[in-house]
Amino acid sequence: MKRTKASSVCFLVVATILIMPCEARVQAATAINRGLSQTSDAARAESAFRQVYEEGQQALRENRLADAEKAFRQILAMDPKNAGAYANLGVIAMRRKQWAAALRNLEQSERLAPGVPGVRLNIGLTYYAEGRYKAGAEAFESLIRDDPASVQAHYLLGMCYFFRGLYAGTVAQFEPIWDAQSRNLGYLHVLAVAADETGRHETEERAARQLFDVGANTPVLHLLIGKADLHRLKDDEALDELGQAARLNPNLPFVHFYLGIAYRRHNQFTEAKAQFLEDLKIDPRARVGPAERQRSLPQGKGTPGTGTPRRRPE
Repeated sequence: MKRTKASSVCFLVVATILIMPCEARVQAATAINRGLSQTSDAARAESAFRQVYEEGQQALRENRLADAEKAFRQILAMDPKNAGAYANLGVIAMRRKQWAAALRNLEQSERLAPGVPGVRLNIGLTYYAEGRYKAGAEAFESLIRDDPASVQAHYLLGMCYFFRGLYAGTVAQFEPIWDAQSRNLGYLHVLAVAADETGRHETEERAARQLFDVGANTPVLHLLIGKADLHRLKDDEALDELGQAARLNPNLPFVHFYLGIAYRRHNQFTEAKAQFLEDLKIDPRARVGPAERQRSLPQGKGTPGTGTPRRRPE
C-alpha cells in the first residue's frame, strides 16, 4: 500500500521515540502531547472566535443591534485590531443615528484595513447624514476613482454637490446613471432642479417628464410639488398637494413638517403644531424646531423644490 507523506512523518516520529532511552521517550511523548494540546486549544479558540463573529453578523442582519454590539465587542476583546468588528460597530451606530460613534469606529476600521470600499462608503454616508457634504464628497470621490462604475457613489456624490449648490457637478454625476436611477423620484427631482439651475433645459425637461410619468399620483410627487409651491409662496396650492401626500402616506418623511409650515403661513397655529408633532413621531431624533429644519435646506434660487413644475412638460 502506498503510504502518504503525513503517515510517513507520523511513522518516523513514532519510530524515533521507540528507539530512544526510556527517560527520553517520556520527555519526547510529553512534548508531543503538549504540542497537540496547544494546537487543540488554538483550534477551539479559532472556532469560538468564528462562532461569535457569525452570531454578531446574524444579529446585525436581523437588526438586533444590542446583541450584535455585544458580539463585536467580544471580538475586540479577543482581537483588539479586528477591522471587521470596528466596521460592524460603525454600522450599528449608523442605524442608531449615532453619527459621532459611527465615524469613530469606521475610521478605526479604515486605519486598520485601508481601502475597503464598504467602509469608505459608510464613512461618506455618515458625513452625508451629518450634513458635512464636503467631507462626504471627498469619500465618494475616492470611491469613484477606484470604481468608476459605482452607481451608488455617483448618486451620493451628486447629492453632496447639490446641497452645496454645485449644480453642474450634480448633473455631471447624475447623467451617467440615468439607466439605473430613472425610476427614482428623488433622483429625477434633483436632476430636474440642477439642470434648471445650469441652463441644461433638455435634461431638465427629460427629467421632469419622467418624474411625472413615474410618479403619477404618488405621495412623493405630491410632496415635491407641495414643497415647490411653498417656495413659490403659493400656500393654498401647497396645502392641497401636501395634504394629498399625507393622506396617501401618513408616514412619509417630512410631509408633516411641510404641512406644518403651510398651516403656519395660514395662521392656523394649532394645526401647524399638530403637524410638527406628527413629524417628530416619524423621526423622534429630529429634535430641532421648524426654523432650524428649514435652515438645514439649501437656500436661494436653488432650494430643492423650486425647479419642480406643477404639470408634466409636453
